Amino acid sequence: MNQILPLKEVREQLSDLVSKVAYADQKVVITKFGKPVAAIVTFNDYEKLINPTKRFSKNEWEKGFTLMDKARANTSKYPKQEVEQAIKKAINEVRQSKRVKSRS
Repeated sequence: MNQILPLKEVREQLSDLVSKVAYADQKVVITKFGKPVAAIVTFNDYEKLINPTKRFSKNEWEKGFTLMDKARANTSKYPKQEVEQAIKKAINEVRQSKRVKSRS
């Protein structure tokens, strides 16, 4: 469960909020003048944001690099800019399809 609180309330309840985040797997979004400006998350969640290797198991991480190596080998005969454009296009298409699905 996520909580959205203004900074003033966070100051008043900080100890309780830290406990809820640490032990109840709650996340807190802090607002200032009605806009989100920060968040309180578990240290584990923070580590996953900072260090991408922590988001995946060792096997998943290695599999991803194996796939990247295969893609690099298969595209080495094409100009780098063409490959980058094709990748950007594919990423945009996937993102667009996800946006359409989330709206419906």
